[in-house]
Amino acid sequence: MKRFAFIKPLLYFLLLSIIITTVSRVILFTIYFDRITEVEGYLNLFLIGLRFDLIVICYISLIPFLILTFVPDLLMGFKKRFINMYLVLMLFLIFFMELVTPDFVGQYDTRPNNLFIEYLIYPKEVATMLWKGRALTVIITLLVSAAFLFLGIKKGKKLFYPVPSMWISRFMLFPIVGFLLFWGARGSLTSRRPINQSNSVFTTDQLTNNLALNSLYTVVFAAYNLKNESDASRMYGKMESEEAITRVKRYMNVADTSFVSKDLPTAHLQNSLNSKDRPYNLVIILEESLGAEFVGALGGLPLTPNIDKLSKEGMLFTNLYCTGTRSSRGIEAVITGFLPSPSESVVKLSGSQSGFFTLASLLKEAGYNTSFLYGGMANF
Repeated sequence: MKRFAFIKPLLYFLLLSIIITTVSRVILFTIYFDRITEVEGYLNLFLIGLRFDLIVICYISLIPFLILTFVPDLLMGFKKRFINMYLVLMLFLIFFMELVTPDFVGQYDTRPNNLFIEYLIYPKEVATMLWKGRALTVIITLLVSAAFLFLGIKKGKKLFYPVPSMWISRFMLFPIVGFLLFWGARGSLTSRRPINQSNSVFTTDQLTNNLALNSLYTVVFAAYNLKNESDASRMYGKMESEEAITRVKRYMNVADTSFVSKDLPTAHLQNSLNSKDRPYNLVIILEESLGAEFVGALGGLPLTPNIDKLSKEGMLFTNLYCTGTRSSRGIEAVITGFLPSPSESVVKLSGSQSGFFTLASLLKEAGYNTSFLYGGMANF
């Protein structure tokens, strides 16, 4: 078997990667044990998890395998440096993504995804937020990551350095290993399409489905799907506009005679039950990151005496559905009534900078004077 020893770096990488992702999955399983065990067939998450781990490992292994096979031993110095550096870096990425996963899951109830990527746009703000809210976690994460990287660099020369081999040995192994990498990366030979994140869904519980994945896969998959943001309609099924409008109207509970515009088919009249001779002044307050746990009127800490007072003088809604996970999604929902889409937030798209419907524009037509006051950083 010595003649095939040149493939050992990939075998070590395979073994270590599986250990990292499996240990991480077991830890997450333990943390959310009570919730996961309520799902029928929950142990499938480990089998599905192994399948998705192999997909990531096979994709990563393709480049070093081609170098190990086709680059001659005359360039052994290059082969050793590249293979070692590449596999150590990939192993570190797998480890780091699993290391930060528990905190991310605790916050968003899912593995790192497109939100993880979006946060990279504001590194200063995110770093400040993490330091103020999770300083100990940040310190531990940095120390553990540095220790793992140091150990990887130190041990990498022993584990990931290829050894000289004969051409005939490499070519004998090439079709076998090449086929296994292709099969593993695609996830299937019978399906017309490679398997993707939807193939991890085996229960109605989102978290359980997500634990069957690994975090490097979910982040890369989210980055790949960013291409759809240029044309979000590609993510939806096909339907004629007339059929879509008919379905929407059916659920609006509005009389046909109330619709007032052909150009805006859902625009309709809705008479107020409590009309006043003098219109109310209207103030909408959008407060960043103010959770119910900090609002006294919502059963939280008594930190908002003025909001608590206002809650007794008007209507207080205590059970709402959010429109997304970011502030921009909330802004567009409150100001425009716009539902979240798979693309970039509406307030960040060029078409919303002028001629776009807002609550303020509607009130201005009714004689209101309108203004928008903002107390944060302009670039944010």
